[in-house]
Amino acid sequence: VQVGGRELRQVVIRDIDQHKRLQLALTNFAHTVSHDLQEPLRTVTGFARLLARRHGAALGEDGGELLEEIEANASTMRSLIADLLRAAKKGGAAVDLAPVATEEVVQEAISSLGRRIEEREATLSTSALPPVLGSRTQILQLFINLLGNALQHGGHGVEIHVTGVEEENEVRLTVRDDGPGIPAARREEAFQAFRPGPGSRGTGLGLATCRQIVHRHGGAIWLEETGPHGTSVSFTLPAAGSPSRSA
Repeated sequence: VQVGGRELRQVVIRDIDQHKRLQLALTNFAHTVSHDLQEPLRTVTGFARLLARRHGAALGEDGGELLEEIEANASTMRSLIADLLRAAKKGGAAVDLAPVATEEVVQEAISSLGRRIEEREATLSTSALPPVLGSRTQILQLFINLLGNALQHGGHGVEIHVTGVEEENEVRLTVRDDGPGIPAARREEAFQAFRPGPGSRGTGLGLATCRQIVHRHGGAIWLEETGPHGTSVSFTLPAAGSPSRSA
């Protein structure tokens, strides 16, 4: 099919205009969603602080710790919302890379999931984790999702172990649990949105979000072969000493 120069320019212009409209729609959507999320977040944080001021003594040490967890998780949510807006303004692709202390991020994720860990009587352990390059907020969300997924599907008393090894210019990280595992027939669709496993009360967005975060950092994510039991999710991120780049 031959296309004249004028017709080709018109096609290119239409594509550019369509892209700009889509980008504007994405930015407007992100602003709307962030506003809708910020309002209830401010309300929850405000009531938590009010409760601490008025009834802090009556709540005791345990109640105080719960309020601190509310504040900490609200702070994480605010950071995620800010990242959402930045991503929308940049077209949803670029990531500002900075050195991230992986061990600190994993410990923060574990702290954020503290109550769920207690309820499940789960055991979490880590090996030495090399630092990476990336968005600290997004990498924190990545670990919260992966650890939360292991807690949700691993069963009572699940054991979860996080390992990491540096390979040339990237770090390979693995989150492994000893739960029932993911059936072989479901492994291909495990990272697809809105495809939760049988009996799951989730939306299936957890692993899909993990894949998006890893891909935006220029990495890969996959399920390791673990036999009939257990789930092992591995992914790569740029090593802290590697040349800076954006996904």
